[in-house]
Amino acid sequence: MSLFFLEDGYLAEDWVWLKYLEGLSEAFESCIIVGHNPGIMNLVKKLTGENIPMLPGTGIVINLLINEWREIFDGTGSVVKICTP
Repeated sequence: MSLFFLEDGYLAEDWVWLKYLEGLSEAFESCIIVGHNPGIMNLVKKLTGENIPMLPGTGIVINLLINEWREIFDGTGSVVKICTP
């Protein structure tokens, strides 16, 4: 398992996260993003089309319908699970 800290991720907008995801190595089959709203909530909406209110501590599992990270774009995901505190 590899861990990365993206300094630009703190309070980042959705497009910053999307650009980061597009650049992930194909060696990674999954990714966990921890961040702040509204950027994370907007990223979920961009990927899934769903507007999900996110209180602090909310986790959302998204299944991405892609073969490679560079294929990620608006609407390529679907919500699998929402975990609320």
